[in-house]
Amino acid sequence: LLTRAGYDMITAGDTNEALEIVATQPVDALIVDVQLTGRDGLALVEALALWYPHLLPRVALQTGFAYEARVRAMAERHGIALLAKPCPTRLLLDTVRDLGEQS
Repeated sequence: LLTRAGYDMITAGDTNEALEIVATQPVDALIVDVQLTGRDGLALVEALALWYPHLLPRVALQTGFAYEARVRAMAERHGIALLAKPCPTRLLLDTVRDLGEQS
């Protein structure tokens, strides 16, 4: 969907791979799923907050667990967008556009 909308995509299979990507190349937006292999997406957000806090305005959590208190608390604590799955196409595209416009 995002590729068809004209975005260049890089995917990461887990938290460690995502951290390697942000350490080695610029990213305009990060869509993070809570349920990742190994350390979950919340651990990724915490690592970003610690090592790459300038990226937090470019992060959105997209998850089927948006109703869980721990997920909502993480989004609120770091001021990041929270997208519940299934996420409407227009909302996802608008969110990615908005994240990419953060400086």
